[in-house]
Amino acid sequence: MAVVTNVAADRKGRAPFGPSPLSENQFSALVSFTYNVGSGNLQCSTLRMKLNKMDMAGAAKEFPKWRQAGGRILPGLVRHRIEERRLWEEPVR
Repeated sequence: MAVVTNVAADRKGRAPFGPSPLSENQFSALVSFTYNVGSGNLQCSTLRMKLNKMDMAGAAKEFPKWRQAGGRILPGLVRHRIEERRLWEEPVR
């Protein structure tokens, strides 16, 4: 995947998602989220705003809000957001 590769390569030089330091799990969750919803949607999201304020708990609460497509709640998106939030909150071992 070119998007994931480019983002991972970018991580070495700067923080592509905001100024706050991310754990590997948080970074992975955010890459998955961004791949699914698009970088433009991330840029204007409350999740990004909370991340920029280093409100990691608040950012985690934003994942489940992104579960609709075409005005409908989709079970697949619900599952994706649950997994991304779980990964976001999981400590790195």
